[in-house]
Amino acid sequence: MEEIDFLSLTPINQEESILTTSQGADSVNIKGSVLEKQFSLPNGFHLVLTTENSPYDEALYATLIDQHFEVADQVEISSALTPGILEDAEVQSEDRLKFWFNKAEPYILTFDPKGFIIPRPSDKGSRPFRTVFKKKYLHIH
Repeated sequence: MEEIDFLSLTPINQEESILTTSQGADSVNIKGSVLEKQFSLPNGFHLVLTTENSPYDEALYATLIDQHFEVADQVEISSALTPGILEDAEVQSEDRLKFWFNKAEPYILTFDPKGFIIPRPSDKGSRPFRTVFKKKYLHIH
């Protein structure tokens, strides 16, 4: 995993935006309106961390973009009436990221290139219901 500065975000509203490549050739709608961090993964996927522009109910979205520039997986971290600021995002390996958001202990985000269907019980993030039976790639603990 390597931090990049290749993608840009154009907010549609406070909760959703259009993510595009720097050349503007590809675009996809994703959750969040503030682009916090972006990373490239060894298999050609991109990991994007976005937040909503809300000081009281902040949500962090970890969105995985595949080689076809489509959303492959997305995990949300949020708590009602809890502010959050993404801090100290640190790449620990090609498939592991450590960061702080809305609690004293850090979160660990891992990328599983093979994918999985059933999330681990220890996962801290939530996913949209429509993805229950779809392949997932991100774990947050």
